[in-house]
Amino acid sequence: MLIFKADLRDLVHVASGWVYVEDASGEVPGCRLHFFMNEDTETDYYTEIAYSNITYSKDKWVYLEGKATVPPNIDKINLRVTLHGGGGAAAA
Repeated sequence: MLIFKADLRDLVHVASGWVYVEDASGEVPGCRLHFFMNEDTETDYYTEIAYSNITYSKDKWVYLEGKATVPPNIDKINLRVTLHGGGGAAAA
């Protein structure tokens, strides 16, 4: 979880990294980054969400990069790598 101070809000934040996408089902899975943004008082899963484009690949390393602008009301960001479809696994 990333916690932001007031002077870091309204800036574009970039998260990136290499992920190995492995697939056992024969389908080509998609992989993407999600930015789940919360206010301190949030009681649900997230206040806002931003995400990267889906990269489709299997059995190799792929580079993911996502960007999110943090609105003034946001206090925390959770960053998640998500595998979509394919029934495989991803390792960062």
